[in-house]
Amino acid sequence: CDVIPAIGKLQQLTSLSLDMKARAIQDAGCIALAEALAQLRQLQSVTLNLRSNEIGDEGCRALAEVLRHAPRLTTMNLHLDNNQINNTGCLVWAVNLREMQQLTSMRVSFRGNQEISGEAWAVWLEAVGNLRRLRNVTLVSLRRRTIEASPKALKGVVGHLRELYLASASRHHKAGASVCSTLAGALSQLQQLRSLGLDVADNFVDDLGCTALADALGKLQWLTTISLDMSCNCIRDAGFSALSLALRRLRQLKHVTLNLRSNCMGDAGCRDLAKVLGQLPELSSLSLDIGFNTWRKDIALTTWTQTLSQLRNLAFLGLSMEKRSKSRHLLLQRELGKNRWAALYTAFGLALGKLQRVEILHVSLRGAIGSAVGCTCLVKALGSLAQLQKLRSLSLDLERDCLTVQGCDALAKTLDQLQHLTSLSLAVAENKIEASGCFALATGLGQLKELTSLRLRVSQNCTTAEGRSFLKDAFCRMQGRGLGFDWQLEEL
Repeated sequence: CDVIPAIGKLQQLTSLSLDMKARAIQDAGCIALAEALAQLRQLQSVTLNLRSNEIGDEGCRALAEVLRHAPRLTTMNLHLDNNQINNTGCLVWAVNLREMQQLTSMRVSFRGNQEISGEAWAVWLEAVGNLRRLRNVTLVSLRRRTIEASPKALKGVVGHLRELYLASASRHHKAGASVCSTLAGALSQLQQLRSLGLDVADNFVDDLGCTALADALGKLQWLTTISLDMSCNCIRDAGFSALSLALRRLRQLKHVTLNLRSNCMGDAGCRDLAKVLGQLPELSSLSLDIGFNTWRKDIALTTWTQTLSQLRNLAFLGLSMEKRSKSRHLLLQRELGKNRWAALYTAFGLALGKLQRVEILHVSLRGAIGSAVGCTCLVKALGSLAQLQKLRSLSLDLERDCLTVQGCDALAKTLDQLQHLTSLSLAVAENKIEASGCFALATGLGQLKELTSLRLRVSQNCTTAEGRSFLKDAFCRMQGRGLGFDWQLEEL
């Protein structure tokens, strides 16, 4: 590529981020890039996206040797996915990594290089484990065979870190227990880890695997940040109760991200998790996705209404309780009655309005409401967000939630009270919004004078061309505020 020779002339450069994804540079291009990087003696941080470039062992060798001799390099982020690197390339990296003792932060992704064996990865991990200054590392797409082949090496890697992120890409029915037990064995020896990210999504993890991992997590007493992606697995209430017990022990947690969607979480698991999260004394940031599970909607609403009253120190809250089955909603509506749903959603909305320190709020109930009365009561209750003086960014997803003209009127009044918002994302697609509802929304949006970013999704409703014109006119008026206004209207 033409840009490569120019890079070598920037000899005073200290930080480089280069995206050359899918340029078919092959080994020759990678060698040319390495030669250019060799001229940058002041380089301290490098990020290279070289995905899908047909790079083999020779290109890998050239890059590794040059970065090894970069005297000031402390941060290295390499994306080498979907190339043609095999065991030789991996082992070359291992040899050179042993000499890169100045590294403090590293992210390496080799996803899609199918010829790398677990044994070669073990050598590579041992090399990483010898980097004593390394304090945070991301290893993306470790396969099950990789982890099984190198449990001791993995323990060596994580043994002295402050921050760790591991992502597994196993994807077969025996993967879950193996991955979780091996990771648990490695994590159980950690004492000083401050930040941990684990991605075991779509790995057939069951209650046993989740419990093994949870037991190890509960021993990491100094954790302040945890990110777990356990979505698309087979975890039931027993596994989630074990995870809740582990989180209860981590009293230093400040930032929690849990993606638990598409499992088999029932009412008990939902209650246990909510109760524990409400009791973490230092929690300031929470992102939780429990969508597409088996908990009952009324139980989840009641549980989280109670928990929200305890989360007074949150600056960021992301909560997703997405559902799929409309027939189940209608059945529950008949069982509980409209007044009961109205009370549940009103209480939930008012509870959100008591998060006095929240600055960013993301709530998704997509497909979960199933009642026009419930939806209208919720958006009315969200008017209580006007009390949140620090709230600047709001994301609200009410797609497939029976939002009607009455709901739009209530939503417009709620928006009228949120004058301090600077960012708004509103998803109301696949509802029952007519032209008058669009007019109400346009009126409410027009009152947000401080808004600098707006995302609106209103597709697949009952509105006419007249209704769409109301919204488009509102957007045009907002654009007139200046070049800094960032917007997106999806109404196809």
